[in-house]
Amino acid sequence: MRCVSLISLSLLLSSALHADALASACYPSPMHAPSFHRSIHATVHGTVPTSFQRSRATAQRTVHQPGTLSRLGKSPSHFQSGRHGCELHMMASKASASASDSKTSDETARRLLRECAKEERSIPLLNELVAALETSSKVQAEKPKRALLGDWKLAFASDADAAAVFTTGQGGGVFSVVECALLRLQKSNVAKVIEVSRRFGPFGNEKRSLSGKWGVVDGTFRLRYTSMLNVQREEEAPPQHAAVSYVGSISHVSPRCLVLRLVQNDEKQSLSDVKTSGSFVVFCRLPKGVDPELSELQVETEDK
Repeated sequence: MRCVSLISLSLLLSSALHADALASACYPSPMHAPSFHRSIHATVHGTVPTSFQRSRATAQRTVHQPGTLSRLGKSPSHFQSGRHGCELHMMASKASASASDSKTSDETARRLLRECAKEERSIPLLNELVAALETSSKVQAEKPKRALLGDWKLAFASDADAAAVFTTGQGGGVFSVVECALLRLQKSNVAKVIEVSRRFGPFGNEKRSLSGKWGVVDGTFRLRYTSMLNVQREEEAPPQHAAVSYVGSISHVSPRCLVLRLVQNDEKQSLSDVKTSGSFVVFCRLPKGVDPELSELQVETEDK
């Protein structure tokens, strides 16, 4: 009997030592770890304090938690934890790469707008910057219509055909020049182009506008004008060159910059032809709307 009692006591002491070691691993702070001597004392007297029971239960639960002591046994939870960690690492890597691409695109867009603002522009550099934006931009794949909403100012047109899409054709001439062209892409698919031209001599600036509809269908930008307001603010049919539908690709859109390639909606023209077209337009966003621009040019404002 005495031998049995000694064996039982030895087993109890071993269990106490094991539980206390586990609890110490989980709670390294002395304030949280149960006292080793108190555990021995309680075991010898046949009673176990409540705090020790809680510590032992916590230690047993911790053994089965993935990513802790269970790694020693390589339980299924361990492999699930490792796989989950790999997935998180991959997601973090993709997010980091996306942030890096976005930063690069923003810097390229700034360079493009700075070059457009110069009196003497480098056409090869402009083409290079637009090509770089088209290669790196992915914004148009994520709700492009929402990204396009707002007011924009034409910063550069690669040729006369590209500029004609966003002008009335009546503002430029021998004794007048187009000062600015503003594009408003509003909700309910409402589109409006505002053109301000300056005449030579002691005359005031002139304001004309084109109105119509716009949209994005399967990633393709679409625009069609339905009416025009002349200098006298009288409504009339749009000019012949504007009385057609335009389709195009969204080369780049960001909070500060928009690049479009547009052609007339000709059945002979495919979207691939549009994407490889040499003509493009660059817009800069107007965060305060069109009225500050119109006020500076001393013409009637839009949002009274």
